[in-house]
Amino acid sequence: MPYIGFATPVGGTGDNYDTGLRIGTLLGWHLNRQLSMNVEFTLDFLNPKGVSSEVSDIASDFSFSPLLHLPLRYGPLELIVGPKIGFFEETISYTINGDSYNDSYSGLMFGVNAGLLVGMGSVAIGGLFSYTGRHYSSGCETIDYVGNGCTYASGTFHTVSFNGVILF
Repeated sequence: MPYIGFATPVGGTGDNYDTGLRIGTLLGWHLNRQLSMNVEFTLDFLNPKGVSSEVSDIASDFSFSPLLHLPLRYGPLELIVGPKIGFFEETISYTINGDSYNDSYSGLMFGVNAGLLVGMGSVAIGGLFSYTGRHYSSGCETIDYVGNGCTYASGTFHTVSFNGVILF
């Protein structure tokens, strides 16, 4: 089930970001009509506020994301909902006074997916709402391709997103 949409950071750290692009996919199989087991791959192109266009901030998530599929009584509608848990890696690249900086962060991610699908023959289309929390556990900085070391990083970055989806 590929998806494309937008992600908006929320909470205290979200004050420093605008809405950014999100793309990803859920890959899996149905155990039965109501339950599917999936892995999810997501790329969030985060959009820091008030910085030059030379900044790139990309978070990639890999998670286990089972879904409960609940057919609705009215027409070919299906509600999907389920948790997600996994790992993330965030890479930030920027330039200040001619020096190139590359920061990388990683840690655990968690969240929930919920959506509504409309069956159209052998496919379904719809919308997927997601909440994602990324809990940082490590961070590294490189200046002009020379590593400055890695440290423990702390904090959680929260995003909510809405995506258009196609279920094959």
